[in-house]
Amino acid sequence: MTGRVKSGPTRIEVEIEKSREESNWIKVIELAEQLKDKSPDLEWPPVEANVHRAKIGLIDAKRYLNLVITEAGIKAGVAMDAHLLLGKLLQYVGQYSETLKAL
Repeated sequence: MTGRVKSGPTRIEVEIEKSREESNWIKVIELAEQLKDKSPDLEWPPVEANVHRAKIGLIDAKRYLNLVITEAGIKAGVAMDAHLLLGKLLQYVGQYSETLKAL
């Protein structure tokens, strides 16, 4: 063994992305289950110890989504997706009035 840390997406992750682009949602779900079974260390169950990690991740996600919702994001064609994801994120954290503003 070389002891190298694997970087980049796995084969399953590439297949998931390909299936998402093709809107093959049944295959996406099947592949996600396979990925979950093969890599249980990627999951962090909703326990008190993981709450802080989740909050930090959501703050980062919100910051990145707000960066995409710009004129450059509109030109790149990703601003609409960013708006929708931001709306979902705000809904999940209970900021309902902000959710309506984002959409």
